[in-house]
Amino acid sequence: MTLAHSQEYSFYHHERVQDDNDEYLANRAQFFHVKEAFLAAGWTVIGSYAGNGTVYNDGTAVPLVAGTDTWTSETAVTRSGSYDPWVVLQCPAIMGEIQFFLGTN
Repeated sequence: MTLAHSQEYSFYHHERVQDDNDEYLANRAQFFHVKEAFLAAGWTVIGSYAGNGTVYNDGTAVPLVAGTDTWTSETAVTRSGSYDPWVVLQCPAIMGEIQFFLGTN
């Protein structure tokens, strides 16, 4: 018996003009949309930090329990001093126990 994992995803081209008032806005927007693409593919956030506020490591991989997602919008992904935003995603259970770390500075 063969077990296949297949799903159709909708990825779109995202572009933003340079914002002289916030040189990191375009990069944060891209990172946010990468995270959203993983969520659309069935991945789960198990830990995150938006660059300010609280660090959440409240999700678990086995059994898969979702954690708090602080990357709620493009502008939520910020940088406060030397604290860089990051998010950890866990693949769907049928794919195993693969985790993906996405961080920006």
